[in-house]
Amino acid sequence: MIFNEIYGCYYNTVAKIIGAAVDGELTENKMNEIISQNAYDESFYTIISSLKNQSWQLIDSKLETPILNKPSVPLTILEKRWLKTIMLDPRIKLFNIPAGELDDIEPLFLPQDIVYFDRYLDGDQYDAPAYIANFQMEYKSIKEHKKLRITYLNSKGYERNHTLEPVKIEYSDKEDKFRILCSKKEEIITINLGRILECKILEDKYQEKGCPYKMKKDRLIFELRDERNTLERAMMRFAHYKKEVERIDEKLYRVLMEYDIEDETDVLIQIMSFGAYVKILEPDSIREELRKRVLRQLDMFSW
Repeated sequence: MIFNEIYGCYYNTVAKIIGAAVDGELTENKMNEIISQNAYDESFYTIISSLKNQSWQLIDSKLETPILNKPSVPLTILEKRWLKTIMLDPRIKLFNIPAGELDDIEPLFLPQDIVYFDRYLDGDQYDAPAYIANFQMEYKSIKEHKKLRITYLNSKGYERNHTLEPVKIEYSDKEDKFRILCSKKEEIITINLGRILECKILEDKYQEKGCPYKMKKDRLIFELRDERNTLERAMMRFAHYKKEVERIDEKLYRVLMEYDIEDETDVLIQIMSFGAYVKILEPDSIREELRKRVLRQLDMFSW
């Protein structure tokens, strides 16, 4: 299995469980704690059931293991080639991640080999020195809870200045742009990083829990039928959203997912991509919007 976010997470989580068993410290609570800290919520269904029913013959019914030494998970050449591919992503430059150990590794493919059919063409210039400097300064201000003085261009092209409390940085895959969310009094200001001309970290600090504004959120409840790896694909697609997954039967799952109101259109588009394998239960507004979109598509092809 090629290295990826989900299976790499599974392997490392199970390695920690085996390590606890080798030390003689493994209990039900300890196993749940390890999974909770190192894997995804839905991993409980896969990891615990596979260990208990002996599909993975690593832990017995007494929570002991026949393995004598703690496992290590070294990187294979294939995994290194995958990491080298990720390191070629232009967005990596924003985070100052060293890649010296991968200098002699051949990537699996190059960024120019990927053709995006559902993304805007005016994405941010991630390799621009000013953009990189602004991103790193904004990230630092969030980590240190310090206010920012930002000079930026608004949607009409006028220069604006604000002293703000940065809340978080978001990335829109659809727009291929980063945006910073800043709190100002009782409102949130969302600024595309590409519009920022200059920013400066101030010495004034704000409380870690003191941002008075929280993003307006809604929740989406849908049923998902796990055919053609739908569950795995959906968990990857919605990995950055807080969610709870409940197993209804062998193939049917109920998912409760929390999302920002601003992302509602994008969430709806992502849900539509799963077709008949997903059924929206709540809220009524998204279900109605989905119905309208499907009818519009049918009308387009009716003639």
